[in-house]
Amino acid sequence: VELLRDALHAPRLAPDRLDQVKSALRAELAADARNPRKAVQEAFSREAFAGHPFARSEKGEADDSAAVTVEELAAQHRRLIARDNLRVVLVGDLTAQEARALLDTVFGHLPAKADLVPVPPVTPKTFTQRRPGLPGQAFETAVFSLPAPALGTSEFFSALALNHIIGSGNLDARLTVELRVKRGLTYAVGSSLVATPEASYLLGSLSTRPGKMDEALAVLKDTLTEIARDGVKEAELAHAKSGLIGSYLVRHDTSAALASHLLALAVDGLPSDYGERRRLALSGLTAATVSAQALSLFDPKGLSVLVLGTAPEAAAVK
Repeated sequence: VELLRDALHAPRLAPDRLDQVKSALRAELAADARNPRKAVQEAFSREAFAGHPFARSEKGEADDSAAVTVEELAAQHRRLIARDNLRVVLVGDLTAQEARALLDTVFGHLPAKADLVPVPPVTPKTFTQRRPGLPGQAFETAVFSLPAPALGTSEFFSALALNHIIGSGNLDARLTVELRVKRGLTYAVGSSLVATPEASYLLGSLSTRPGKMDEALAVLKDTLTEIARDGVKEAELAHAKSGLIGSYLVRHDTSAALASHLLALAVDGLPSDYGERRRLALSGLTAATVSAQALSLFDPKGLSVLVLGTAPEAAAVK
């Protein structure tokens, strides 16, 4: 507790330690630049959120980090570390009195207010783009997205079930069946809902061998069109509900996992009993309700795709 207090109140921003961090970050950025999946994700964010903070890499750029000084770190510390943007979750064997004493010891002397720049809500742009591959890249890689209902809305839970049905990555998910099982176009295809107070969208990815991406994307669009037109089956909805409810419980089976989850709820502005509300909402879904949601969620007109091609030396390999 004392060490945590000292780290928050008076961190040692030593120049030699900053140089070590910069060196490690440069190595991470260089590795990411050679990774097709990470490169296409970064390219997608820059395009989909152009002009918004979400367009920037979480790790920044190599040139930017190289220029950071100890003085800038100290100034950033003064701007960010304060009580008004503090969220704390305590899970474990301690009384309310012990918890209050701990909070006062660690956080009680922090400044009252942070100097934050607000991040406005944003909707990802709709676009289709193809870019050259990275040196040595053997497979074509694509990221795709669709608009999704906002976090905390009733429609969000229908979208959650629909995403599981179409893009969970399980062998019975529709995209896996159509792209992998039936046609052998990819080893893995999947999607997930990205939901924050600022943005909500479905994000997916797949890779395929050179010359097969157009076919894979056509199958993707056909699968979206089919589920939007015909809706979902009772059996696959029941499977999705069971999987989503069960996996949620399994993910929070330790004190650390539970604390992390409750903290995420607080950051997103959701109540601490969100898990129970989520379970009830998912349990109450019907095939008719989810099928109606599929009509708007899986409209191919809202589909965005960014493809990172293969390296020239791999393009001839079919």
